Amino acid sequence: MDAPSEGEAQGSYMVKKGDFNGIISQDTDCLLFGCPCMIKNLSISHRKKKVGKNSYETTKPLLLDLQTNLDSLNITLDQLIVIAILCGTDFNNNGVKGIGPKKALKLVKQYEHNFELLFNSVDWEFDYSWRTVYDTIKNIPVTDEYVVEYKQLNEKKIKKLMIEKHGFSEDRIVNSLNILKKKTSQKNIGSFF
Repeated sequence: MDAPSEGEAQGSYMVKKGDFNGIISQDTDCLLFGCPCMIKNLSISHRKKKVGKNSYETTKPLLLDLQTNLDSLNITLDQLIVIAILCGTDFNNNGVKGIGPKKALKLVKQYEHNFELLFNSVDWEFDYSWRTVYDTIKNIPVTDEYVVEYKQLNEKKIKKLMIEKHGFSEDRIVNSLNILKKKTSQKNIGSFF
């Protein structure tokens, strides 16, 4: 599907609606868009390219539960958005000079929900207001014009993509396909009533 704006915003919306259990992404903007569950660093190779370097680092998948993290920090989603704006988002790169995550959290706790006063206390050096960034995140366009459907597996295309293009083990892919075929052929409990 084509998202009307950010793919992460649309995916987050679809997770919030219950169409999916979570979103797999490296972009934590998903959390700012209210995605309840996100997985980072999900890869077969367990590694990712280092930023700005021609080398890789080992990674492990990381499950991020939005509400658990908000509760742990004792903040709201709106406060998390403000923390992100202070540190920098896709909409205001690099954030406010001299403010990192710890200082941003401290400021949010100090000013609570008086964001106007908070931003008046820092050096906002952008050509647009903090409110523009905040409103962009809060009101980013998403759509209900999509259909979630599960079609018959195209084993030939899957094998070509996974084995030929990405070098996965043929045995592993065939075994995975057999598991998927078995799951999709099983009746769910609703079919018995």
